[in-house]
Amino acid sequence: MPEVARNHHVVPQGYLAAFTNSGQKSGLLVVWDKEDNRAFTARPKRVAAVRDFNRLESSSSGPDALERQLGKFEAKALTAVRELCRPDCEPAGDRLNWVLNLVALLAVHNPYMRRAYNRARRQEVRILEDLLANNRRLYEHHVQRARERGDIDGEAPKFEQFAAEIERTERDWQIPTDENIVVELDVFKSALASVGRRAWAVLAAPAGLTFLSCDHPVCLRFLDPQRGGPIGLALPHTELLFPLGPGHCLIGTFEDQGPSKREAAPEDVASINATIADQADRHVFSKYSVVDILIAGRLERIDLRPN
Repeated sequence: MPEVARNHHVVPQGYLAAFTNSGQKSGLLVVWDKEDNRAFTARPKRVAAVRDFNRLESSSSGPDALERQLGKFEAKALTAVRELCRPDCEPAGDRLNWVLNLVALLAVHNPYMRRAYNRARRQEVRILEDLLANNRRLYEHHVQRARERGDIDGEAPKFEQFAAEIERTERDWQIPTDENIVVELDVFKSALASVGRRAWAVLAAPAGLTFLSCDHPVCLRFLDPQRGGPIGLALPHTELLFPLGPGHCLIGTFEDQGPSKREAAPEDVASINATIADQADRHVFSKYSVVDILIAGRLERIDLRPN
């Protein structure tokens, strides 16, 4: 019986390979850990992975059914990513569609978004518990409704028992992975629609400069750097950034942004790198240890290893 993979990459190994010293999955990435403020080298296999992140407990096709399907999709999407980095390939047609599907998937199917969803769901459950524990009529009404649906088999706790248990116990509700995946794939549809409405361009880094990537490589920022507040994939006057490799970055806006293939100014590369580093969940990835980052409005060349 084939072994079921448990270490699931939330950023494809094939994507990270472009940022290694050899350009292959067997190569080494320079990794900066924001949480521990340290740098080290690692192969793509060892980073951007979460145990059982795509595991399905209720699938008749096996617990790794989604992981296997994602592998097939990523293989095609990453071929398109590499092609978009060629000078003669415009960001359009089927190639762009494959890449945008990958962008939309990575934007919603990642540990950061899953943690945010789970925090919201736990808070929702706590609110419902408090409502039921403080209103006998409401509690008994929902017990009756649950019994009619067949959700309760046997005696339900009396209101006093339920209220005392809620008062006494601090629960840490765990959201099943299957439920997370259903929500993420449902949100993916609207994310893809928003991503597809943007105008896309590929920026090439000038000689001697390189783009960073990270464990949350779909980054969103306002066109006006002075603007703040909530931001989302469907919001106008925003830029969506997705580094294709150390030499190229895909950028999408709802406004016309000029030629679809162009060389980025050094300040643009440094500004994009600053956004990527800022929005990384924990790890920043680079082909080189020395990179250019915009810090407090100034272009700074820094060595990731001692910084």
